[in-house]
Amino acid sequence: MGEMFESRRMEKTYLAVVEGVPREQKWICELPLGPDPKNFGKMRVDNSEEGKEAETHFRALMSSDRFTLIEASPLTGRTHQIRLHLAESGSPIVCDELYGRVQKGFRLGLRAVRLAYKDTFTRRPINILAPVEMFLKEFGFTLSKELQQEKWVRRPFVPKEKGRDGNPPMPLKKE
Repeated sequence: MGEMFESRRMEKTYLAVVEGVPREQKWICELPLGPDPKNFGKMRVDNSEEGKEAETHFRALMSSDRFTLIEASPLTGRTHQIRLHLAESGSPIVCDELYGRVQKGFRLGLRAVRLAYKDTFTRRPINILAPVEMFLKEFGFTLSKELQQEKWVRRPFVPKEKGRDGNPPMPLKKE
């Protein structure tokens, strides 16, 4: 799986909550990243030869009085990539103690919501979705009709039953 992340054959989608409204509705951040030599465990923008390429696509989905909900799709998988790219874009994630500021009553406004890839053995697409409703509610957002159309929203499972003849089964008659 690690090789799938590295080779960009894995689609990852996150939701991030930032304070205020970003400068753009849709943007791509391609700042190279590397370890911060002054702060263990922290990353920084690194334009030197040691900096590793990092690319994240961002899209603002909706805003409230205080926050904006952003979809983040990293094409690379660098440590703290989304957090640092949003901070460098002028929109740090809510309650990010490393790259933003802590706010009482909230936790880190970042949630992985979708992982999609093609199974290496069966060649079938795999789409793993996480629930989003509680995360959205925590920051004052709801799953609007527009958001329900997003590829990262879980939909109710409806089994596709087939009868012996290959057609859907006939409904049972009530007596």
